[in-house]
Amino acid sequence: MFSLGMGVKGGEFARGFFTPSLLVVAMRRVLHVGPCDTPGGMATVMHTLAEFPPEGWQADLLASHAPGGLCSKCPAYRISLKELKLLFQSFS
Repeated sequence: MFSLGMGVKGGEFARGFFTPSLLVVAMRRVLHVGPCDTPGGMATVMHTLAEFPPEGWQADLLASHAPGGLCSKCPAYRISLKELKLLFQSFS
């Protein structure tokens, strides 16, 4: 993304940034991967971004972290990796 500039052609403005039209056509979906099911600021930001994506965009969440020790973190990581592989296969 480029910062706002005057006289820029061939794109559109979204949330204070200029997005070239080629990127807009190719990127209509975003997947937030991370600690979205744990308490804290990062999860709050991820949920806010997923709830209010820019116009014309779809945002989804994928939890790759779990609160607790190693015994809860490893299964969460494996599950998110499997879900991510399924998502990639569905786009192919």
